[in-house]
Amino acid sequence: MNRVILHVDMDAFFAQVEQVKNPALRGKPIIVGGDAGHRGVVAACSYEARKFGIHSAMSSAEARRRCPHAIFVGGNLTNYVYICAQILDILGNYSPIVEPASIDEAYLDITDSYHLYKNPEYLAKHLKRNIKKKLQLTCTVGIAENKLLAKTASDMNKPDGLNTLWRHELEEKFFPMQIRKLRGVGPQTEKALSSLGINTIRDLRDYPEKKLCQYFGLHGEHLSRMAHGLSDTPVHCYEEMEDEKSMSHEHTLYEDTSDLIFLKSLMITLADKVVARLKKAQFLARTVRLKLRYSDFKTITREVTLQSMTDDVNTIFQAALSLFPEKDIEKKKIRLIGIGVTKLHESVETPQIELFDEDAVSKKRRCGDVVEDIRDKYGKFSIVRASSLPYRWEH
Repeated sequence: MNRVILHVDMDAFFAQVEQVKNPALRGKPIIVGGDAGHRGVVAACSYEARKFGIHSAMSSAEARRRCPHAIFVGGNLTNYVYICAQILDILGNYSPIVEPASIDEAYLDITDSYHLYKNPEYLAKHLKRNIKKKLQLTCTVGIAENKLLAKTASDMNKPDGLNTLWRHELEEKFFPMQIRKLRGVGPQTEKALSSLGINTIRDLRDYPEKKLCQYFGLHGEHLSRMAHGLSDTPVHCYEEMEDEKSMSHEHTLYEDTSDLIFLKSLMITLADKVVARLKKAQFLARTVRLKLRYSDFKTITREVTLQSMTDDVNTIFQAALSLFPEKDIEKKKIRLIGIGVTKLHESVETPQIELFDEDAVSKKRRCGDVVEDIRDKYGKFSIVRASSLPYRWEH
């Protein structure tokens, strides 16, 4: 049975939030995060500003030159995180399987829930209206059988769009696209493919996979699968515990990255998920494991044994961070990251702690328990760690 996946992408998220906060900014070219009077760069901009060729990471001075009447606003990350949590809470009403991809986008697996709304398109329309009604924000939704195609569909008709990329639509909509539109194909890969006469997704689809592997190694097989519209990466959420001897969560990235801020924020997201399972099962962990897969598909696993058992998010995150090969990441990109814990014990007794530190540890555990109680009662996105949201500015 084919899955039904939604990709929800908030339109010019930061700029839109500022326009909702100050309606006088609606319909005007808004630039978030820059200051035309000083050195700085554009963090995000409204669609009205994009018409002038302004984009994220452009210098503020260049943005001002292109659009002298643009309005610069400082931005408020705390507010963006708060609105993001509200959006995720709305999405949770349509499926229990929701995966935040960044601060302004998320995937939903609606395979088992779209029947409640007649069809996937009707559900997506209902979702869009709900977000607009509650938050006065628009979003673009892509619908397909996998995450790759759903994300591609949501990129096709912005803003406030709703697009599908079903298997029977690929010949008309997907295969004619320029190769740069394929997820994970950056400038260097595009240049290499172009030298082989591959300029469209159809060209890549029709190119022999064996030859691709000769040029790109294992990545050649991955490119061929994507060009056929194939992807088996599931939408991740809080899975039920499968093995009481160990617990882990991992995430495969759609674009290989060496962005340390993003990777570290993803690590604390994974640590948070692991701890949620530990607390639900009433276990403590003694060993923390980090798993990394590089862009060349080389996979490494490292682990460290803690001085005492724990179910504290920060302790597990810091342990995983100590295993993180930061210097290597500067040389090659990451495509998968995972965090796990082993050597589990029932948390019947208070864990062994350092002398004179009992009060601090007890407070941390109680705080963590309260967080999980709130999530159980009001939903898993009712309370979130700001540091756990992938901190990436809009494209």
